[in-house]
Amino acid sequence: MPGPAADPSHGDPAARTPRRNAHGGTVPSKGDALAPWPRLDRQTWAAVAVTLLISVAVTISRIPPGICIGDPGDLQLASATLGIMHPPGYTGYVTLGYLFTRIPGADPAYVVTLACLGAGLIAILLALLWQVRLGVNPWIASAVCLALLAHPEVWSNLLAPEVYAPSIAFLAASGYMLVRYTRLGVRRDLFLACAFYGLVLANRPPVSFAFFFFVLAWWAGGRRWDSTWRRSAANLSIAAAIIVAPTVYAFAFIWLRDRTDVAYNYIQQDNAFGKQLPESSEGAEAKMKRVWWHMAALQFREYMGDTWHGIRAKLRWLWRQLLPGELFVTFAAMMAVVVAGAVVVFWRCPPSGFLLCGFALAAAVFVSIYRVHGQAADVVPIVFAGYVLFGVAVSTGLDAAARLFARRPPNRLHPIARWAGVTGTILLAVWTFFDADHRRHTGRGYDALPFLAELDIDTLPPNTAIFSIWPQSPPLWYAQLRRTDRTDVEVVNATTDRWLEAMRERRDRFLLTVTNPAELDPRLLSQYRGVWRVDLSQENP
Repeated sequence: MPGPAADPSHGDPAARTPRRNAHGGTVPSKGDALAPWPRLDRQTWAAVAVTLLISVAVTISRIPPGICIGDPGDLQLASATLGIMHPPGYTGYVTLGYLFTRIPGADPAYVVTLACLGAGLIAILLALLWQVRLGVNPWIASAVCLALLAHPEVWSNLLAPEVYAPSIAFLAASGYMLVRYTRLGVRRDLFLACAFYGLVLANRPPVSFAFFFFVLAWWAGGRRWDSTWRRSAANLSIAAAIIVAPTVYAFAFIWLRDRTDVAYNYIQQDNAFGKQLPESSEGAEAKMKRVWWHMAALQFREYMGDTWHGIRAKLRWLWRQLLPGELFVTFAAMMAVVVAGAVVVFWRCPPSGFLLCGFALAAAVFVSIYRVHGQAADVVPIVFAGYVLFGVAVSTGLDAAARLFARRPPNRLHPIARWAGVTGTILLAVWTFFDADHRRHTGRGYDALPFLAELDIDTLPPNTAIFSIWPQSPPLWYAQLRRTDRTDVEVVNATTDRWLEAMRERRDRFLLTVTNPAELDPRLLSQYRGVWRVDLSQENP
């Protein structure tokens, strides 16, 4: 006889045959959750396939074809060399990226871009499946996910090889598997949820703000499966070890790879001019200080914390990112729908409510106290949760309309609602295709290949030193390490106020800068292959 883990209906009142609503979802009775975890039907798989095909079709041709500028190039470079990228290191993503770059014959930078795009698409499909599990018709969920794809923050993170698409993918996967555990009680699902959460926690520390809600969801839906204190203690111990394991790996990775002979080491590069850290060769204490500086992102600690006035200003910025435009009425209406969806989710499946609201609140807390605007202030978890709750609210509204206006059973309106969902998916698909080129933050904007082609590192004079600010440094390092054999070329990454002193130390070399800094005498500069040549021989003694 199967036990509770193998037979989800054993001892679970929620396993009774669910009632169908107006648009094909399941309707719980009061105090009951949705059906445990039914198999996905053909309609759902068709919606998944359509959503995936449309998403791939509108994104694959718009991603950068090679190495990128800025942080995307940093991730590509670190993955290609198994190096250390900027704090907090993102060692899990770098390791996974390195495995992808081992594909024979593929450009490592482009493969990392494809992997990040794939992670973002997985997150969108998880949003669809999570809605279906909450009783939303698959085609309504598909239409909502296509709208999610078009959101500026999601769109920009899909097209650039950034860390935010993998982060939301692992975060969504952790929540989805935890909800599955609360419905079925299979320990494997719990441990997978902890593994996904631990992975994103080790790579994206602000996710720690969501830990309370993760535990709360586990307690609210999973405690019924812990029949004895011994089983509960065992689950807790194993889950804690799984969550901590990626952080332990991150520490070991940075400790072992923080060496001068590693092709790309951000700690070493940043410390070359700042000298705020000891050298890695100075012993275990020095090594520990460097690892802690990197994992704790102490380089950016000055951006954390704010006054109440600053927090209010940041929340206004957040409002504009979530719903572009200045119409507060529109924002208030959308928030009302989302809040209504949250109420329904808490009634139907409390663990899903804790997780979705927790992900959004945790991201909002981090954004409000992080004095940085732009992509680094990641709002994608808020957008993800908001669209899932929006889909549930729309679904519930259709069901309520069926009950209010139909004298016949609500399920007679099922075909109408289903075709409404299909129509919405088609319209959003057409709009996505025609609107894609008019959206901001296209992936091609990160493309560094034209810059590298014009500079042509292979034909630069011997002993060239290229002075660069951060955005151009990763593609220059990538070109030097992966595309040329020019070991005599030096790429110097530093702020422009330190350039002149460093240039004077290299006055006998062929000096180039990627920008025209105000600190340099204009008479010393001349244009050269899209950058600037510096001739210190004309400098006044």
